[in-house]
Amino acid sequence: MYTKLVSHHVGARDGGIPLPILPAFARDMLNVMYEADRDAIEQIRVLWSRNGCETRVLPYCLSDRSGSAILNVNFDAYTSSLLPFDSRYSHYYMHHAAAGVDYVLGEACRPMVRKPVQSVTLDELMARGDLADAPPDLLSLDTQGTEYAILEGGRATLRRVLAVYCEAEFVPIYQGQKLFCDLVTLLSAAGFRLAGCYLHEGFSPLRAPIGARAEGQLFGSDLLFLREIDTLKEVIPEIGERYLAFHKLAFISVLFRLLEHGLFVVEAADKLDVAAETLSRFEGISYYAFLRRLREAAAMLPAKRPPTVGEAKDFAEMQARFWVSPAERR
Repeated sequence: MYTKLVSHHVGARDGGIPLPILPAFARDMLNVMYEADRDAIEQIRVLWSRNGCETRVLPYCLSDRSGSAILNVNFDAYTSSLLPFDSRYSHYYMHHAAAGVDYVLGEACRPMVRKPVQSVTLDELMARGDLADAPPDLLSLDTQGTEYAILEGGRATLRRVLAVYCEAEFVPIYQGQKLFCDLVTLLSAAGFRLAGCYLHEGFSPLRAPIGARAEGQLFGSDLLFLREIDTLKEVIPEIGERYLAFHKLAFISVLFRLLEHGLFVVEAADKLDVAAETLSRFEGISYYAFLRRLREAAAMLPAKRPPTVGEAKDFAEMQARFWVSPAERR
């Protein structure tokens, strides 16, 4: 039973990951990072060298199949992708306030270098032992249009994943990319529920002068999916291991500010018949101890809640919002 909470992040060019790794919990977490561009690997390692969390930085290009591929390194390297940019969106832009520039997609996504790479699937990496000791609890993806392909290549691995965080577009900025609905459909069928949608800044088709600008059109978002807990019984039949998985899922929920979902999952874990000896093995795990204290603190709060709609309203009051009285109808 691997007690560390394991985060796998694909597309780690600048070393950033969506899961907060707080100092109090770093010793009980493992951070695995993938980056297809080998020129970025050393910078990522340096950035994480003093974090206090065990980190592995891997020069792998993940996809839905293994073989030769071309990585398009674009003018803005953050937009680099295995997929070519769709020139239909070249004239769209957003204002990047921090840099004080208009961010025009046709400029940012212009390919500057085409690098040959070898792609590999996540399932293949797990099967051959590269990461068999540390399968992902959280899988996060930011690969500019190839997120769906990576999930396709990791279907077996995905069965035990507790949460997925991935970028999803509403329009095909890259040629042939899968979109928001495709990702939701794939992950829903795999036992996940969409729990968070964090919209990106909008893009506009006309670069109007200052004074004639407002909101842009939504092109993309980041999505958080959480495992449906009733799917874990089949995937993790051993009760002690499933109990720990529940606490990992609860901790991920809390880190993404879904506090009540976290408490819900801890309550579900407490309904499992876990041996006292097994429970004692978890007491030294920082995130486990935190969740137990969190549940105790929540239980000490006064049982005060607003009334539910069914308690506060009757059917006539609810219907009165839509229908005029018989007298008014006459």
